[in-house]
Amino acid sequence: MTLNTQRLLLSEIKRDDIELLHRLNCYPKVARFNTVGISKEISDTESLFLPVLIDMEKSERSIFHWIIRAIEGDFVGGFGLRLSAKRFKSAEIYYNLPPNHWGKG
Repeated sequence: MTLNTQRLLLSEIKRDDIELLHRLNCYPKVARFNTVGISKEISDTESLFLPVLIDMEKSERSIFHWIIRAIEGDFVGGFGLRLSAKRFKSAEIYYNLPPNHWGKG
């Protein structure tokens, strides 16, 4: 699943994106309020995103994560959606952007 806007391209995470997400999650300012903390090793980041990659194989998914890129191709960050159990009819939305992309609307 790919989403496009006038300025951004959101494409679903691939295993090749783990390095980008690891670097993003290593920014103390970015990870400050992250409930999983700052990834020390890339293996920590791989473990964090493994459930997303596994969920992609299911017919009924509950976890989605996109890589955000500028239309020009530059990495901008990550965006995710985690659905709760159906009986709750709710979801959690989260995103991480490096500080150089903060405040751009």
